Amino acid sequence: MKTYTVKDTVGHISVVFAGSQSEKRVRNVTVLKGQSITVPCFYHRCDACTKQLCKGEKEANCPVRSNVASMSVSDDPVQGVFTVSMKDLQKKDSGMYMCVLTSSPPYLSLCSDTPGVSVKDNMMEAELGHSVTVHCFYSYSYRGREKKWCRSRKDSFCVTTWYKDTSQQTVTLKVDSTLEVFSVTMRDLPQKDRGWYWCSVGDRHFPVHISVTQKRHICLNYIWKFEIS
Repeated sequence: MKTYTVKDTVGHISVVFAGSQSEKRVRNVTVLKGQSITVPCFYHRCDACTKQLCKGEKEANCPVRSNVASMSVSDDPVQGVFTVSMKDLQKKDSGMYMCVLTSSPPYLSLCSDTPGVSVKDNMMEAELGHSVTVHCFYSYSYRGREKKWCRSRKDSFCVTTWYKDTSQQTVTLKVDSTLEVFSVTMRDLPQKDRGWYWCSVGDRHFPVHISVTQKRHICLNYIWKFEIS
């Protein structure tokens, strides 16, 4: 079981993702009221499948679309993941929702929970060959818990620490116990490092997506001559 949370000083809306019957996984994300969240739904190759977002606690309700404002689904069949984005979440949005992929849907629901770890922006973008830094904030009660940065899915690569700064390969974790945050810096980013990661403290996790882009340089055939008199 994995649980992801986002700290909230006003109220909490938790998004619980339970995997298909074969996976038996529950993931819990707490987000700030009025804010947005984007989360991954992984699946096996299924080009002909329809990905949609439905509301209800039972599969029988699946054809009914959710009424949550600003909710969308985008698909990346190459990576085998479709993402669910929800904006301006409010308490009234509580209930059970399903990210549906044919007969193997992950579910999500909104409920009350205690925050553990949060990331202000979980959709990060970095330039090819450059660096990106993610700040993972955590609650006071999690100060003494293990901190981890892990690649998602079957990739078992993780960088782990408790209190001290640590580095592994091109990834560095820096812990600031006073501000209750640990920062993850990934250097010299290649294209293969794009994708989803988990920012974790103890049993709390939060998904972060890293996009790696290549800057294009365009030369224009304009020549300016300046004469200073």
